[in-house]
Amino acid sequence: MARQEGLHPWLRPLWRRLAVMAALLVWLAFEFWYEPFGTWFYIVLAVTIYAVWELFGRHVPKKR
Repeated sequence: MARQEGLHPWLRPLWRRLAVMAALLVWLAFEFWYEPFGTWFYIVLAVTIYAVWELFGRHVPKKR
């Protein structure tokens, strides 16, 4: 089965993508504060980097 291109319709508005990024950055800051450079810090860092790529780098929603 081929992967569908584009974002899920829920993520098309910019404010929702920014809200997801804000939540990830708050979680990342918490992990850095609670246990700097622990396992969960690196996991959340990887998820955040992936989200930046998926939400803002690769898929640019077209205006209708």
